[in-house]
Amino acid sequence: MRSEASGGKRLVGWLALLAPVPLPFNDTLEWPLLGIYGALLGWWLLRVYQDRFRPLPRWVVNVLALAYVPLFMLDVTGWSRGLLLRPILHLLLFALLVKMFGMRREKEVWQIMLTAFFVFVASMATSVHPAVVLYLVGWLALAMLTMARMTWAQTLAGYGVRGQDAEAAPFVRLAAGTTLATLVLAVPLFFGLPRTGSPIVTGPAVGGEGGGLESGMTDVVGLDAIGRIRQSHSVVMRMEQTPATPDPASIRFKVASYAHYEAASWSLSGLRRRALQATGDGLVLLRHTPPVAWAELWIQPLGTSHVPMPLRAVAVSRDVRGLAMDSAGGLYLFYTPSGTLHLKVGLSRIPGNDAPAPNRTDDAAALLDTSEVTPRMAQLAQRVAGDRPPAEAAAALESYLSTRYQYSTDLVAGTSGNPLEDFLFETRRGHCEYFASSMVLLLRSLGIPARLVTGFLGAELNPIEDYLIVRQSNAHAWVEAWLPGHGWTTFDPTPPAGRPHEASVSLSQMLSQAWDLLVFRWDRYVLGYGLNDQVGVFWRLRDLLSGMKSLFRHWSWNAPGPSSHGRQPSAAVPPPGEITSLPARQAFPWWSLVPVMVALVAAALWLRRRQTRTATAAWVELLTHARRLGQALASSTPPLAAGRRLERAFPAVSGSIHRLLEGYLAESFAGATVNFGRLEDDLHQALREMRR
Repeated sequence: MRSEASGGKRLVGWLALLAPVPLPFNDTLEWPLLGIYGALLGWWLLRVYQDRFRPLPRWVVNVLALAYVPLFMLDVTGWSRGLLLRPILHLLLFALLVKMFGMRREKEVWQIMLTAFFVFVASMATSVHPAVVLYLVGWLALAMLTMARMTWAQTLAGYGVRGQDAEAAPFVRLAAGTTLATLVLAVPLFFGLPRTGSPIVTGPAVGGEGGGLESGMTDVVGLDAIGRIRQSHSVVMRMEQTPATPDPASIRFKVASYAHYEAASWSLSGLRRRALQATGDGLVLLRHTPPVAWAELWIQPLGTSHVPMPLRAVAVSRDVRGLAMDSAGGLYLFYTPSGTLHLKVGLSRIPGNDAPAPNRTDDAAALLDTSEVTPRMAQLAQRVAGDRPPAEAAAALESYLSTRYQYSTDLVAGTSGNPLEDFLFETRRGHCEYFASSMVLLLRSLGIPARLVTGFLGAELNPIEDYLIVRQSNAHAWVEAWLPGHGWTTFDPTPPAGRPHEASVSLSQMLSQAWDLLVFRWDRYVLGYGLNDQVGVFWRLRDLLSGMKSLFRHWSWNAPGPSSHGRQPSAAVPPPGEITSLPARQAFPWWSLVPVMVALVAAALWLRRRQTRTATAAWVELLTHARRLGQALASSTPPLAAGRRLERAFPAVSGSIHRLLEGYLAESFAGATVNFGRLEDDLHQALREMRR
């Protein structure tokens, strides 16, 4: 059993080595600490493989345990910066190393496995990437193999059997089958068990796709903020719309509006915020316009309380608490989300902004502030606008900037010390912030209130499931100007070449979209799966039963189910001026259940007919029925004796019984492959005669 004990140690060593691997990716464990842990454990494994392992003396183990107590206290109070999970993980890894280097008895392997399991649970509980599924399957299979080998070794040792070769046992097949069965059982348990309000074990990166993104759209932004954001292709949000948007490249998501410009930076100071309350229809109204379409947004954590919102948004479901709106029409939360934010949004037919006029806002003076406007800038604005009305003057400035200047990611410093004046009169190229900021100041020099807006322009359509993907590379800046008779109007002076655009279709993009679909569904139905989803399943079942009841009662294939909290909203356009409640679920296409039910019935009949597919099983079924009919056949009765007794008892089917016996003997003792189809009629004929 020495080789078996060494084999168990090796497997436990690999389990302990793999248990903390995901933790540094989640910022839950430090990379240097994992490196030290891996190096020590690797050296331990090498000694075990070489059969040169010698356990540490017990007094050394005790001294190490006592020496770690003050280190643990320092870890809790200072080193881990208030994160309780991190010092606990440090303690578990230290305990694993000490236990493994001090292992003397085989039963200590189980204690080490339990400690490694807790580390594994922490790794799984703080991991949000879909690749963690592969880690889960691998670690689980290795754990099953380890437990099988150790149980085998200890069972044989209990009977005093030594020197047995455990490789003869089907450990690999046993571990694979057990792992598969565990996963199959875990899926319905995961979706059916009661949900907790928050994760039991949390790390810095729990929520979303592996940590918060830096949106750059904070309370103060510089002229290079958007340019830095657009260098990343990380996903910011995903959007599903009913009906689908016809032009994803033109959709705009507003994040924040800035009125104060000073020292080449924009700030939000002066904006007044008000909390938004839900109406009796379950909606938070953003504008006094009825929705004509509905969309669902899944917004990744951006490291800010700003909420990206389509310019067509007019209402938000009240599922999200703590919503507020500023006097510029920007949407906020009273907290910074740490996980994916799910919103259901009502959309109008055209974009709009119901923000109050400049003379009714706290930042009215800032919207006409010309302190940063130089004389050359004012002359340029007057020369381009001429004597045109405000709307035409703004359009002329937009056209002038978008056609006479170039978009560039490589900025060249000017000589005046004023970056916007350098952009307008020297370099004549820059990021979208330079175009938008320049237009804002030029408009103000003409007496037109204006402000800078940051957000995202355009989206990438995932054709696999027809949802939109907004990335950080879609970040953009544009202008909002107040025009008499029009209100706040959007202008975009950036040249078309500098605006975010959809990449050409390629193999890499298709693979990226397929991966994004996996990440999206993982985030939606695993990380974000909660009590509301479970209630939604209940409502769908209720709709299904109600529809089937109506179907059979009225013999109507189009019987609609009752309204519920469904996911897909209705696309019906409400009457003008009417604010509707959240859309009801569309009628379920009951006719689609017909082929499913036919397939299920056919599968059940086929399984019923083919449930006995071996000659051995047929013979066992024959003997079982014979015993039920009073035949004295003990379990120890030899097959030939049992066959002769049955042939005498049922002479009418003696030939069938004889052929069943021959098939059983050939299959069980000669290793032959018997065609069950030829024996099936014999079995049914014999059973009918025996029952008769």
